[in-house]
Amino acid sequence: MNKLHINILTFCDDVENIERFNIMKKALPSISKLKSDNVFISLWDNGSSEVVKDYIKSLDFIDYMYFSEDNLYDVPSLRALPKAAELTDSNYVCHMEDDLEVISENCIDSILEFIEGDGEVAGVRLTKFDIYDIARYDKERQNKNTDKSNMMSIKNLVSNKDLSWFGPADINGYEMFKCNWHWYNFPIIAEREILAQIIPDGDVEPLQVQENKMRKNFHKLNKKLGILNGGVVTHLGTFDNAGSMRLFVRDNKIEHSDVGIVFPVLKDAEINLAVDKFLNGLKKCLNLD
Repeated sequence: MNKLHINILTFCDDVENIERFNIMKKALPSISKLKSDNVFISLWDNGSSEVVKDYIKSLDFIDYMYFSEDNLYDVPSLRALPKAAELTDSNYVCHMEDDLEVISENCIDSILEFIEGDGEVAGVRLTKFDIYDIARYDKERQNKNTDKSNMMSIKNLVSNKDLSWFGPADINGYEMFKCNWHWYNFPIIAEREILAQIIPDGDVEPLQVQENKMRKNFHKLNKKLGILNGGVVTHLGTFDNAGSMRLFVRDNKIEHSDVGIVFPVLKDAEINLAVDKFLNGLKKCLNLD
């Protein structure tokens, strides 16, 4: 049986980030709609405030929670995910964050069936999207009708080529398409080994820099990405300091120099130590130690 390991990354301060906390409280419970016997859900918290931690601990659908004392962004949680999935006997993985609301449930088995049955498809993007109204989601050609919460680049950012679409395939009533899209770190259900291959090793700068390296690594595999038309999640975060933790940290927690905002380069040893702590806790949760 195909099995999926979802890992949710969380970070919020209930005082400094009130709007974000409200987004979390709407988004996180909705992820329970994806829970089933073949879906294992873990959570990695990056040092949220105690009030936020207490809220997270109240969520009863999460199989394993890890509360880090440090905030190393998305780097160690991504690096840990394929290894964690191996421990939970999951051959598929999905990295999610705490501002994504589930809008389509009971679709996981169909997504896994689609990936399994198509040798070209390495993963399926989950963000809300409508192939019959692509202009609504086009980040580069915004207009008054643009869905700014779910907009994206409607081209391959590595090859700089337009997307070539194939489909639809009907999987249990769900419309599935595939195309030559680039990797991005909004949620993608992917083969565990694919994620393991594209995550950069060594010292790495987080967020966009790491994502860009993952894009290039994925591009070399010559694989395609799919979508479930309509999407599985919608992005609730706002592209400002109030609702985006990425922008809040960038503008308030990172030292600004005369050359602009520079995120710190995370050292390989520091990343791997954080990964080991997460995995050791998971082993205890699974009674594997």
